[in-house]
Amino acid sequence: MLNEMSIKIVKGHDALEKLWGSVLLMASEKGYPVLFDDMQYWVLFVGEEAVAHTGSISLAQCIFVGNTYVRKSWRSKGLHKHLLRERNNRLGDEPKITILNPIQGVEMEQLESVVSCLGYTKVNGFSDVKDCMNESLYNSIHRHNVWRLN
Repeated sequence: MLNEMSIKIVKGHDALEKLWGSVLLMASEKGYPVLFDDMQYWVLFVGEEAVAHTGSISLAQCIFVGNTYVRKSWRSKGLHKHLLRERNNRLGDEPKITILNPIQGVEMEQLESVVSCLGYTKVNGFSDVKDCMNESLYNSIHRHNVWRLN
């Protein structure tokens, strides 16, 4: 069954809801910065069922990624890492910035384990991202748990 996976990329929250088949909170309503509300979404299908999604948006000299969710019945099957790897590979070499935001019973340690396994490192200050964003953008996100992938 997992060999029947595919990814559809759609622009905007409304298109995500249509593929997902239900109303979803906007990223900012879940605690992400407002800039995440304008993401394009990568929806992972197994057969005809949408089982996971993640987002991306290009800003400055980097790509913000995140707002990832896997349906509870599909968790612990490696789909989270699979979807993030596919998204990151298709986005190319531009630096990727993610904000870890554990919700709905997911622990911060789980998210940190996934992103560190994929090569992300924790952003400890503006000096870690000054090559790909200005200080104003950094100041708008720095209070979140920010990680970077080169």
